[in-house]
Amino acid sequence: MKLRAGVLLVLSIAAGAVEAATVIPGGGSNPPAVLVVYQNQSGQLIAEVSGYVPQCGLVPQPGDPAYTIQGTTITVTQPSFANTCTTPPPPPKYFYSVVNFGRLFDATYTIDWNVPALSQQYVVLGNPGAGAELSGNWYDPAQGGHGFTLEVLPGTPPVLLAYWFVFQPGGGEAWIAGSGPIANASATLSAYQIAGSGAKFPPHFDPAHVAGQPWGTLTFTFTDCNSGRVDWTSTAPGYGSGSLPLSRLTLPAGLACP
Repeated sequence: MKLRAGVLLVLSIAAGAVEAATVIPGGGSNPPAVLVVYQNQSGQLIAEVSGYVPQCGLVPQPGDPAYTIQGTTITVTQPSFANTCTTPPPPPKYFYSVVNFGRLFDATYTIDWNVPALSQQYVVLGNPGAGAELSGNWYDPAQGGHGFTLEVLPGTPPVLLAYWFVFQPGGGEAWIAGSGPIANASATLSAYQIAGSGAKFPPHFDPAHVAGQPWGTLTFTFTDCNSGRVDWTSTAPGYGSGSLPLSRLTLPAGLACP
């Protein structure tokens, strides 16, 4: 095999699972650093980097890497430090690091590892879509104070029911609700806003003066049963469109997140 543009793509089969690997040159007779991505027997997605890496420029340090999942892109941040190159350069050293992303829903994921700079795609199989385990409370940890209550209702396909306890563009509470069918790991909901002069605390609540006004759409996309995102497009004045990352806050008793 020949290296082209410094990158070699390798596909191999080990222990009954397909592995995807990206290789960068290590220098001399030292085996180069390799990014290997695979699913373990529990269906969890694993990424490993092993091999010799240069010791000048950005040099990876031992330690647990951090990672973020945005849609189907996984960004891994390995601790590193800058080291000035010398002449001759220091010999490369062996490096190893591993991260477990958990049991992700079926999709083609791109794993970008920062140092050493490696990237690989992997097709996750065996966890086809969202189910009852999505029920619970969800929010964006960077915006504590508003969030969603989600409930998966039975059906073919199952239906996602969502309540967004949030605030109006000009201030004051807003209650936005919607429902829509789940397809694989995504659901698009027709949403409405609860409003009306009868929305007062009991005993002054008057259901005859409460209505659901069309609000727009909410699209939920889940990476696994603990993380996802919501995108919205509103026809109501001031709300516009946007998106938020979502993390699970609570899990109802009797449900399990695989």
